Amino acid sequence: MQNWHKYIPLASSILLILVTSQVPQERKIPTFSQDILPIVQTKCMPCHQSNGVGPFPLVTFADYKKNLRLVKTMALSRSMPPMQVHSDFGEIATTPQLTNLEIVTFQHWINGGAPEGDPIEISAKPSQEFSLESPDTILNSHANLKTKVEGAPYWQVTAIPLGSKPIHLTAFEVAPNSPKSLRHAMIAIAPTSQASSVPYETSGNFPDPSAQLIGVWSPGFPVWNLPANTTYTIPANSTLLVQSFFQPTGKAEDAGYKIAFKTVKQPGAKILKSEVLANENFTIEAGTNPTLSVGKSLERETEVFALIPEARFYCSTVSATLTYPGQSVKTLFQTDRWNPYWRGNYIMPGQIKAPAHSTLLFQFNYANDESCPMNADKIPADIKSGPGLDDELCRMHIFTIEPRASR
Repeated sequence: MQNWHKYIPLASSILLILVTSQVPQERKIPTFSQDILPIVQTKCMPCHQSNGVGPFPLVTFADYKKNLRLVKTMALSRSMPPMQVHSDFGEIATTPQLTNLEIVTFQHWINGGAPEGDPIEISAKPSQEFSLESPDTILNSHANLKTKVEGAPYWQVTAIPLGSKPIHLTAFEVAPNSPKSLRHAMIAIAPTSQASSVPYETSGNFPDPSAQLIGVWSPGFPVWNLPANTTYTIPANSTLLVQSFFQPTGKAEDAGYKIAFKTVKQPGAKILKSEVLANENFTIEAGTNPTLSVGKSLERETEVFALIPEARFYCSTVSATLTYPGQSVKTLFQTDRWNPYWRGNYIMPGQIKAPAHSTLLFQFNYANDESCPMNADKIPADIKSGPGLDDELCRMHIFTIEPRASR
């Protein structure tokens, strides 16, 4: 190869390009206006705004600078947003967790001095009492009911009689009078003859065996809204039971709420049905981390609308899987951390039809060792299932959609 010297300039150029491409480029520091604001508008502002659930607003650049240390801790640890749930079928929470890329962006912004960038005018979306369009019925809770001033969070049930006619419900939504104190609400129905009209506290679940859970209202999760031509019929002479979860704020807040109903005059071509699977008799031995399971095999094709788990403070995670007849497995939902203070409406994204002979499996993981926060100041002891706040639950409510039986 006599003319090899001709290729030296070309080889040198290629080498220079390769070496240059490996030299770390100076990283552009993210700014609030350009990089952080698009994230927080969907992940933080829905709760952290005036008259929102969050204890302080996170709307403007000044809000974030003022709370920067707390924002850093909550964001980088994935503690906020608290809707720590995933599904193979899409997003379940309307305010989902931060993605890995979003966390890295937050980290680079904070490490870079948290610059504002070009100032822009920011305003939170005006909060509406209800997101449901044109509700036809508004129900009001007890008048002059106040929250506790201080102390531990608690649950309280109030009742609203619904009258002597059946109601064909298609959607509902709750609007708290004090969003900072009323964090979520579980909605059930019971025969008026068996429902107490006096507010009473609970351990986080309805103690009345006649109560039939319908759904949950919680910020950051979808509003309970059935698909087209689908109804849930509330029988005549029923009472609506609302189990509200309250976080005391240091003053007596208004514990009241409004509930919006959307109804139709006749039942739809499809109806919503509910079923409860539970393990009602178990013991979590001290120092153990067991997994308890409940499940069922589907005899016919079933459309899964929503799932609502019930567990208490020794539960660490909950998962729901769908195994198809061919043995392929899909995750309906998986919680990273179970927290009974942040219950959601686990409405399935899209239309999930499980073929006949599919299997639904629900697994509850519990921790009763030194790592469990409930054992922080005591030696672990056996925990039994039961109705008390220090007992445990293992219960899954399954909501499915079926054709209405023709008469």
